[in-house]
This record gives sequence, structure tokens and C-alpha cells, in this order.
Amino acid sequence: MRVIDLMDAYSGKWNSELIKSIFSAEDCKRILATPLSSSNIADSRYWWPNKSGEYTVRSGYWLAKLGRSNGGDLVEQDTKMWRQLWKLDGPPKLRHFLWRACSGSLAVKERLHRRHVINDATCPLCGSEDETINHALLVCPNIANIWNVSDLKDKISNAPLAAFKEKWRWFSENLSKKEACSVGVLAWAAWLCRNKAVYEQPVHCNITIAAGFLRMVEEYLEYAAKVFQRPNNSVQWSNPNAWLPPPMGIVKINTDAHVLQGVKVGLGVVIRDNRGAIRAAAVKSLEPRSVEIAEAEATRYGLELARRLNYDKVVVEVDASNVFHVVNCPSKGYSPIYTIYDDIHLDGM
Repeated sequence: MRVIDLMDAYSGKWNSELIKSIFSAEDCKRILATPLSSSNIADSRYWWPNKSGEYTVRSGYWLAKLGRSNGGDLVEQDTKMWRQLWKLDGPPKLRHFLWRACSGSLAVKERLHRRHVINDATCPLCGSEDETINHALLVCPNIANIWNVSDLKDKISNAPLAAFKEKWRWFSENLSKKEACSVGVLAWAAWLCRNKAVYEQPVHCNITIAAGFLRMVEEYLEYAAKVFQRPNNSVQWSNPNAWLPPPMGIVKINTDAHVLQGVKVGLGVVIRDNRGAIRAAAVKSLEPRSVEIAEAEATRYGLELARRLNYDKVVVEVDASNVFHVVNCPSKGYSPIYTIYDDIHLDGM
């Protein structure tokens, strides 16, 4: 059996009934969630761990390190985590410290021992276990009182038992921005207390230093809000929810997608003229798929509807950043979503 045998010859879509009669439920979900091109394009291979479908050394390295079960979304997850970290409210030194902690660049004894710089990885302060980044910043009895008096103690304990990078990913996804910032500040204070105890003299009150760090960051944010804020009249913003009519003789297509995770996807299209009168409206239900693919499918569906109704001059309005970026800055890719992007480009020519 070939892939083309699983497609409906008339519509060019997946033959869902045939697929469900042959494959397991999990395989059916994967097949039906794969978009098909509306045009006759040549088959091609793509590198699934990377969003664009192109192989990169970085994605290959992480796939080899973590394995197939964890490799699929790792590049996208890492990109999102680093983006959130570098946008964290606070002084640049705080973000730089967290980057070093997440990337494993703090000079804890476990890291130095692994690199054969020293012969012993035991924590120099408590001597109870190896000094990892997690131990130095979150666990060591020498700095435990910083976390014990914090309102975030219970939330910290819910973080996964993993490397600091994975813990920080969990913090950024499960805590508010303010709470995540506080965790970063307290970890920063814990690192200072550790260094003072190791290289200078023991700190008598870690809590005082941690409170001072929190005040310093608060004062920095107050200062930054006054110094770095933009003038009120520097940028004129339009209401993104206000519908603006197209020029006379042109229709505007508005599209959107709703993803009911694991159940189905709904596409919606409205076509209006320059007076705001609705010329056409349509909805469509699809098998479950990602939000990005669903938004791209909605845009393609809107252009297909306009073409069937013989509207050759159209304006497309979307709120999906991935579609907007690809249409305005065309890029080449091999993953399934690029079959939709290619169709959008063809319909928009």
C-alpha cells in the first residue's frame, strides 16, 4: 500500500474511514493531523525534530542525547524558554546569572570534577552530597533558610527532580512572571552567599542578603519604568479588534481557527466587501492538529473559498503570527506545514 492509496482521489484529502479501518487510534491521529497540499507537489523528506524540516547539527545533537521520545519539540521548547528568560523583568545581571545556571556554566564542584579540574565533587559547605547547581542554589542546608521563609517554598518543592534548566522551564511555565523573577533573584542571592562562604567568610544572615537582593530588583524596576518608558505620543496604536473596510472593488477575508485539544479543530472564514456587507461565510471541521497548522489551514481555506467565488482581488486579515511572518517574509522549509504555506503563496499570487 502506498500513501496515495490512503487519499480520496476526488477531493485530494485523507480517506479517514479507510485510515481508521487499517491503523491504530494513535496512528490515525498522526496521519489525519498531517496536512496535504492542494497542489501537485513532489514528495520530499524532512527532518521532524526541527520546525522547518531542515536538519541542523543542534537538533541532531539533542535528538541523540535525549532520544526520540523527548527530541521532537526540544528545539522549540528551548527557544521558548530562552526567550522568556531574556525577557524576564530585572537587571541584566540577573538574566545573565540565570542563563549561566541553566546552561550549566556555574563553577560548582560537580562541574569542576567532571572536567577533571578537582578531585572531589562534595559540597564544601555541608559535605553531605555532591555540589550540583541544584544543590548549591536550592538544597544546601547553608542556604536553605532563604527558601524556608519564602512564600514560594511549596511551589519550589513541586518542581520536577531534574537539572536546573528543566526546573527553570517549569518555573517559567507554572509561576507568574513576578514569582518566576523572585525565584531567580533568590537563587542569585543563594549563589552569592555560597561564594562568600567558600572564598571569604561565612555569611551570618542569608535572609538579610536575599531580602536586599529583592529590594535591589524592585528599585531597578522602578528606575527602569521611569527612565526607559516611551513617550506617550511616540507610537500610535490601532485597535486590533476594530474591523477596517478594504478599498472599493476588493473584498477582505478574515480567518480564524479554534483548537479543541485532542478532539477537533474548527476553521472559520468571513468575506466582506468595502461596506462591511458579508459576501460569504463558511466553517469547517478537521481532525485534531497543532494550533500553528490549524491557523495556516484557516488562511488557506479562506483563499480557496474566495477563489471558488471568483474573487480575484482580496485582502487577507489574520491574527496568526506564523502565517503573517511566512507570507511577508517567505522562507523555505520541508515540514508538513510548509505545504500549506506554499498553497497560500500560490493562491495569493
